[in-house]
Amino acid sequence: MKKILLVLGVLLMVTGCAKKSNVELVESINFVGANNANYRINLTPSADYENAVMIDNEGKKYHLIRAKSASGIRFVNKNAEIMFKSGEGIVNFGGNDIFLKYQK
Repeated sequence: MKKILLVLGVLLMVTGCAKKSNVELVESINFVGANNANYRINLTPSADYENAVMIDNEGKKYHLIRAKSASGIRFVNKNAEIMFKSGEGIVNFGGNDIFLKYQK
């Protein structure tokens, strides 16, 4: 009886360790310029929204980390910043703000 319980315990432990993690895949978020529909930004956040890769209109990649925001979601690095909420966003590359809207 003890051997059966031991074998069942080991099997349960191995089965529990073999479970796949529940990593949620996140789709890219596409933005267009609010004042210029030809201006495009692509943002791909990590599943936990702690990191993101942003690709600007010229194809340049920016690796960003999440930063505090009073409202909405904000990603930054030393050269770029993007913040978005409720279908709108703002991107800044160290100069003027560029207003964005979600593209569906």
